[in-house]
Formats: sequence, C-alpha cells, structure tokens
Amino acid sequence: MDEVLQLTRLRLLVEEGGRAPRLTEYAGRGPLRRWAEAVALGIALSLKRKPDRSTPLDDALIAADLGATDPELEHIRHRYRPAFRAAFTEALAALAPRDRNLLRMGLVQGLGVESLGALHQVHASTVSRWMAKAREALLEHTRQGLARRLALNTSQLDSLLRVLDGSLEISLASLLKEG
Repeated sequence: MDEVLQLTRLRLLVEEGGRAPRLTEYAGRGPLRRWAEAVALGIALSLKRKPDRSTPLDDALIAADLGATDPELEHIRHRYRPAFRAAFTEALAALAPRDRNLLRMGLVQGLGVESLGALHQVHASTVSRWMAKAREALLEHTRQGLARRLALNTSQLDSLLRVLDGSLEISLASLLKEG
C-alpha cells in the first residue's frame, strides 16, 4: 500500500524524463480524487503483474544449488516419480475437455484470463473461476490416483507430497501438450 501511494505521488507530482508531472494532464472533467484513484489503481495492477525480483533465502534451495541433497530423499523422489506422473496424467485425462484446454492455453500458451474470456465469450472472472476449479480438480484427482496406486492413507500421502514438492522433474507444459 505504501509503495503504491509513493509511486502515485511520484507519477502525479514529479517530472519524469522531461515529461511534465501527470497532474498537469488532469482536465477537470470529474472529481480529482477519482482521477487520482484511477492512477493509483493502474500502478497497483502493474506492481501486481511484475515478477518478484527477490530471491528467497531458503536452505533447501541453497543445498540444491550446491548439490548437497539428501541421498535418501533423492531415492524416494526417484522411486515415486513414475507413480506421480501416471496419477497426474490420469487426472489430466479425467478433466473435461474445456478445463484441459483452459489449462493448456493459460499455462502453456500464456494466454491471460481476458483473452480466454474473449475466446469463450464470457467475463474474465468467469474464466478465472473455471481455471481455479480445473486446478483443484486436477490436484484432487492426482492425490486420489497416487493414494490408490501406492495404497497410502491421507497422512502418508501428505508426507510423500511434501517430500516430492518442488522436486519432481515433470513439466506441466509437456504433459498438457501431450494431453
């Protein structure tokens, strides 16, 4: 919030690269407050879209970069990776064609919800809800398939997924292209 306020002040009141402060562009056709709120909203949205440039200081990431991974964990990952891939592929196939296509177009082709909404002739928020439901269904079907394949109860499955988290060399994009 503070960053948005500061950037709004800068944009409205400070000259940028030879360009006059934006406040000089205010034509007086509506309340100044509403105009300034619109500028602040634009700044907030642009900040939200920017990728996070900070690097988390996580011991696991540092250990992975140094090649100092735990051999036991690597063995577990290697052992269960095929079962996870099979469960994920099965879950992907179980999705409705629209959901599979939405995930493919959004994640592989990089289309935003606005573009997908225009394509399906619905509002972007509807597409966002569809994609959230598709991701939830994909996760739930993957969990069920993995539990069934490995005969695991819920706590065992949760433990295994924590071990596998972030370390599976499965490309979601490649699986979606295949599916």
